[in-house]
Amino acid sequence: MTNTNYKNAVFVCDLDGTLLDADATLPPDAVRHLNILHDRGVKVTFATARTIKSAKYILEGVPTPYPVSLMNGVLLCDLSHGEENYISAAYIDEDSYHAVQKRLAESSVTPFVYSLENGKLVTSYTKISNDYMENFMRERVEKYNKPFTKLRDGETPPGRAIYFAAMGEENLICAANEACLRVPKIRTACYRDAYAKDIWYLEVFSEEASKRRAANDIRKATDAPYIVAFGDNYNDVPMFEGADEAYAVDGAPDGVVAAAKGVVPSAAMCGVTRKIGSLTGVEL
Repeated sequence: MTNTNYKNAVFVCDLDGTLLDADATLPPDAVRHLNILHDRGVKVTFATARTIKSAKYILEGVPTPYPVSLMNGVLLCDLSHGEENYISAAYIDEDSYHAVQKRLAESSVTPFVYSLENGKLVTSYTKISNDYMENFMRERVEKYNKPFTKLRDGETPPGRAIYFAAMGEENLICAANEACLRVPKIRTACYRDAYAKDIWYLEVFSEEASKRRAANDIRKATDAPYIVAFGDNYNDVPMFEGADEAYAVDGAPDGVVAAAKGVVPSAAMCGVTRKIGSLTGVEL
């Protein structure tokens, strides 16, 4: 495939471990590259496990005219406006919500629970049970001004639940993942943190959501004939499957690399943006 065939493609990029450096920020050169690509008419958007608060903060200074997928495909969002503007959402049904809560409690895992109330994302918790959760919450409060709501034991979150996020040591989180996989109508993403290798994440959401759905939703919303995806972790593999072409970032696990067409240099080297420039013939 020659560079001219990418003219109408949409390039869908993961953030953490893919575009973001070791400080979870976009390198200045990547910001410059993304603006050049936009000015040259190259369509670039993003698919991340992050929520709108941190995604908007991280992408400040980057054009976002196309829909962005958040929370592993649970939400499709228009970031081109200042307010939260969700195009679509995949909700967890009530029975599945209670079943997941039960499985997590039996696994000694306390999650953050995300819900939508009147079009606004709410993040709730009942207990901060480890340092990983404490650091996760502190960073998002201090860095992104993200609010958290403490619930009483047995209290349900406001609005409709869309997502559970738990974090901890590998054995605990992987065991909780196995338990949650037995719950009907849900999907999970279980993977090692892109920055601190001793932390594992478990994310639980509706079976209707995935990064594969994200790729399909973005394809439909942009009428794209061709999708090129970039990622670095196991939760990106479904996006690779929904794309026409995919690239893993250097250092990605073997299973992620195996699902990709090729490997690009690390975020510190701006491997993703340079690859997009190479494919589209845009000099960066």
